[in-house]
Amino acid sequence: MGADNFEQMGLARVLQGLGAAGPKIVCRAVIRDRFEGAAMARMMSLIFTVFILVPMIAPMIGQSLLLAAGWRWIFGLYLFWAGIAGLWFMIRQPETLAPDQRVPLSLKRLCLNSGRIFKSRKVMAYTCASGMVFGTQLLFLATAQAVFSQIYHVGSMFAVYFAVLAASLGLATLINSRLVATCGMHKMVHYGAVGHISFAGLLFVASLVTDPGPTFVWFMVLQFMMHFCMGIVFGNLGALAMQPLGRIAGLGASVMAAVSSLIAVLFATLCGWFYDATLLPLALGYFAAGMVTLQLLRIGHRASGDVVNPVNLSDAPVPN
Repeated sequence: MGADNFEQMGLARVLQGLGAAGPKIVCRAVIRDRFEGAAMARMMSLIFTVFILVPMIAPMIGQSLLLAAGWRWIFGLYLFWAGIAGLWFMIRQPETLAPDQRVPLSLKRLCLNSGRIFKSRKVMAYTCASGMVFGTQLLFLATAQAVFSQIYHVGSMFAVYFAVLAASLGLATLINSRLVATCGMHKMVHYGAVGHISFAGLLFVASLVTDPGPTFVWFMVLQFMMHFCMGIVFGNLGALAMQPLGRIAGLGASVMAAVSSLIAVLFATLCGWFYDATLLPLALGYFAAGMVTLQLLRIGHRASGDVVNPVNLSDAPVPN
């Protein structure tokens, strides 16, 4: 809030990002400690939907605050919510990891346990799939303003249409929470991935035959359905990836977040380079991400379901 130049703001944003990484990881670890199976899928679906939903409605909140009070108060809102969340967590949230399940902290143990996580085909397949799904969301976030303004000329209503698309994620969460207990996580993510591919394929075909893309109504319908399918897939993927991690849920959540975020940023950046004021490159990116996600899901489903246990240092190989 007190920055006087861009360099100070940039440094503060880096520190803010480092601080925000902790709660993101702790949230996943707490859920894994307390829930399993369909119950964990419901909770993870809610958490991941909020994780995606907030960036979707943030432009409307930020625009309103910017017009009403100025840019510094946007960071004031960050400070307010961080304080509320931290105070609530400190007062209301008990420790979820039993003392006999805690793993001593050491650099060697972290490296060895990380190696075990990376060697789990199931965990890494679902983590990479999460990265692809998150990447499609980042691609949309990065290009949405240009699409609404340059292609459809509705930039003045950008925040409203953004919020409409965000509503599909809330709907997906509600439906997923009702169906995951009966259909199972594997079927739900498969149906969601196939649905995403189908609607992305329709958008790709429509973008091929019309320049620069389909009508605005059809664009909104297809985007709404793709976001709905993303909401079905994303939360269940997180639960599937966390399921085998057990006693190293915290480290596993850190590895998952790092790998999936890296994949998402690389994918969104690569596809964003090809944006040419038409929907064709974006539609192709959505479709390709869906196909890759489906293949990763198949790899994860076929992989062994062994639990990834923390390394026992007494049995660990001694370095040369």
